[in-house]
Amino acid sequence: MHTITFNGTRFQVSEDPDKLIADFLALALSDYYINQLEELFIPDGEGIDDLYGDVNIYACRARHIDDLPEYTENISTVQLIENEAWVISASGFCYEAQPIIISGLELRQIITDTRKASKIILEPQIKLDTPPC
Repeated sequence: MHTITFNGTRFQVSEDPDKLIADFLALALSDYYINQLEELFIPDGEGIDDLYGDVNIYACRARHIDDLPEYTENISTVQLIENEAWVISASGFCYEAQPIIISGLELRQIITDTRKASKIILEPQIKLDTPPC
């Protein structure tokens, strides 16, 4: 399971050496997608295929063997598809990242954890002018 932390300017995700999941989360938590996340990532959801800066990020459910990255040849692809596998990948000039295969449950958990963390970080702190009684 991936863990999410915040380094002051952006989210960091464990086991994410190419920062692909972190970039995906930045896109997913943007104003455009934030209110659609639950619909986009339900088991039959559309996922995301959009630009984040100058990089095109894809987060889509693998519904067929052809939807999986090439390096999954040795993995039971039928089992991956039956277990709601999602693929996060990206393409762009001078951007190289290995596609990531993640279960739908873990993907939704990462999104939920990141939303909670961002809400805590971005929520304004309430200050009292007078001390409470």
